[in-house]
Amino acid sequence: GKNNYTITVTAEGEEPREYNVEINNIQPTAPTITGGTNGIESSLDQTISILSPGTAISGIAYYEYYKTNIETDIPTSETEGTQLASPYELLVSDEGTTYVWYRSVSNKGNKSAWTTTPQEVNINKEHTITLENAKFSDNTTTKVLHTGDVVTITAVVPSNYTESSYTGNTSCSKASDVGNTYYYKTHSYSVENWNVEETTAQQITYTVANQDETITANVKDTTGESGKRECYRTDATYNSGYYYCNSGDTRSGSTCYKTNTSSYSATYHEGYYSCSSGTLSGSTCTTTSSYSATATLQCCCPGFPGLMCRSGACGSGTNNLGCDTATSYSCPNGGDLSGSSCITTSTSNATWHSAYYSCDAGDTRSGSTCYYTYTTTYSASYSSPYYSCSSGSLNGEYCYKTRAA
Repeated sequence: GKNNYTITVTAEGEEPREYNVEINNIQPTAPTITGGTNGIESSLDQTISILSPGTAISGIAYYEYYKTNIETDIPTSETEGTQLASPYELLVSDEGTTYVWYRSVSNKGNKSAWTTTPQEVNINKEHTITLENAKFSDNTTTKVLHTGDVVTITAVVPSNYTESSYTGNTSCSKASDVGNTYYYKTHSYSVENWNVEETTAQQITYTVANQDETITANVKDTTGESGKRECYRTDATYNSGYYYCNSGDTRSGSTCYKTNTSSYSATYHEGYYSCSSGTLSGSTCTTTSSYSATATLQCCCPGFPGLMCRSGACGSGTNNLGCDTATSYSCPNGGDLSGSSCITTSTSNATWHSAYYSCDAGDTRSGSTCYYTYTTTYSASYSSPYYSCSSGSLNGEYCYKTRAA
């Protein structure tokens, strides 16, 4: 604050003199600033300026500013500021939210406190607005805007007013019948008259003319208007030309392949007996085998019936009386003697094979019929390109529906 002092000065040989001195240490005051969007997005750069200047006893030399995009980053007396030149305006073009403070600097270099409340700047360069639930006969209002903002506005009709709410109607089939028609309305809170733009475009670009302006849109309901019928038009589905075959046949390119089945009588085979070995006779299998017979050597002396030669001396030795030798054979293990061999014979029941049918190799059989397959070809049919609608009426390349009552 202010402080008054009296100073007495005494010079040699002179009368004392008194001087009154006022010392003023009042801190400069901060300016009041303006220009923020304060919570409302804008597509335009914003200029911060001084609404009312600060004060200082020695006069204001200049102003400093401090800006940040962090809400809690509040400057203090120790915070370094950036000097501004006259006319002390700051252009903010950073996207997102920016906070700006000013302070005064006197001619004596004294600095004020920072402005109590910062200017908040919210910039969105791609400023778009979607008007949700733009219904028939119902208004839908969106956010407050700023003068000069250029916005793209899109009206969105709710699902219960889109295609599912329409039914096919052949009388709604001309382009001139097609809805929807949108009303885009803008107004300022201080202006009662509405600025109405009527268009079939679902999206428009609009430049805001008045501060704190709002945008409202609805969809025009033309059902009751004379000579008009409200329609919903969609692009028809384009179906390319294609080749096709009869059901069940296969196709490659423009050729169809058909599998055919034909039949003939199977070959009949009578039932029969068979033997795994031996010979078949009727239903009996006979197997014959042989083994060597046992040989026995015999000696005798001619002229002396019944007299046997000495053992081992038949036909030799000093007493050789001209003995003859003979060999006899026998079958000790049974069988019939045949020369020097014994013959044995065994029998068993033959195997019975039932009667059966047969087909050529690779064919199939069912009962007494054989089946075989073969393939024939023919040219595939061609369907030309066309448009179609899943619902509604087709007219050219479009499907048309009228809104349900």
